[in-house]
Amino acid sequence: MENKFAPLRIVAFSPSYRRFGGEITLMNMMMRIPSELLIKVAVSRFGGELLYQFPSEITTFCYESDRHFLTRVADRIYNFFLKKWKGDDYVPLWLIRISKQFPADFWHVNTLLQPDLIRAAKKLGIPTVLHVHELDLAFQWIQEERDILDMVNMPDLIISCSEAAKKFMGDLGRKEATEVVYGSVIMDLFLKIGKTKNPIIREKYGIAESRFVWANSGFICSRKNPLLFIHLADELIRKGYDVHFMWIGACSSPYAFYAKKLAEFLQISDRITWTGELTDQEYRETFNIADGFVLTSTQESFSGVTLEAICLGKPVVVTPCGGVTEIVQDYIGIVTEGWEVSELAAAMIRVMGGDFKRDEERTLQHIKQFDCKNQAELWIKIMQQYFGKKKEEMS
Repeated sequence: MENKFAPLRIVAFSPSYRRFGGEITLMNMMMRIPSELLIKVAVSRFGGELLYQFPSEITTFCYESDRHFLTRVADRIYNFFLKKWKGDDYVPLWLIRISKQFPADFWHVNTLLQPDLIRAAKKLGIPTVLHVHELDLAFQWIQEERDILDMVNMPDLIISCSEAAKKFMGDLGRKEATEVVYGSVIMDLFLKIGKTKNPIIREKYGIAESRFVWANSGFICSRKNPLLFIHLADELIRKGYDVHFMWIGACSSPYAFYAKKLAEFLQISDRITWTGELTDQEYRETFNIADGFVLTSTQESFSGVTLEAICLGKPVVVTPCGGVTEIVQDYIGIVTEGWEVSELAAAMIRVMGGDFKRDEERTLQHIKQFDCKNQAELWIKIMQQYFGKKKEEMS
């Protein structure tokens, strides 16, 4: 069908463009929307690895690295005196430059961690879209009540990554101009791997072929609850089950150090693998050797990693931690009632014993809505609805 809208111009601000769920989601969507629909600029405060993986058609800018050191120093001095003069109403010089260098139909502000951008856009007269990937645990990173109120009230449009995230913003008072565009993954990358597992990976990590491998993935922090992951390993091993647990992803944080020490104390370190960071291909192939997936998180606004596990054909056991319950239906996996070790372990034993079987046909039918292509198409339709200009109106 012919596109009736002129291309929209977007400046998409994300804190770092690192491998966090919300930042991966934004990158994937931008890369799948053609230039005849969207003229794209990606801006980051700190240059994460994703920022340098955009194709050439997407302009990128990093606050910390794309300007000379002396320019950054001069800006900070200028901003210091500007703030003294205008107080909190000042707009940082770098954002004024961005607005002039990259004229936009709207600024897309990714995550709840950038309230200053919402305020700056308002002062510059630029419409804003706030993309929410968080629930209430985000409050630990938000300094002032004013920041919450501004993010609820100022954006022209709020996009939430799940119904759970939309409800969270609704509870804070946002009732209008709020839409859901689900977090998503590039499903083909996972579906095409198939059920064939690479035996070299088990050998690499010293995992016996007989052992049932339970996996989890993500940056290790308290919200991901790796301590519960370890206690589950301890529970199943003490009950005599031949299992191995694997945490896939970065594991060099202080919290990860604590988690590893707990495994040592319980004397099960040899039954838990911490892979560290992997390339995209290594990640998928390593994930695929798992026999099951267990999500131990205390809170997830969506959980792309659970969706990846489902795409790989893994049975999933998840805690009732938020938006993940919109993914995992009763014919796909098991959602526990709480976070008790005994309840999660019982669900995992059901899976290992073959007492739970997912409905493959219904599963594939349900999860296709979460494919990045479908969510990107929904996103651009919403943007055109709110900000689009018909081509005939511009002629």
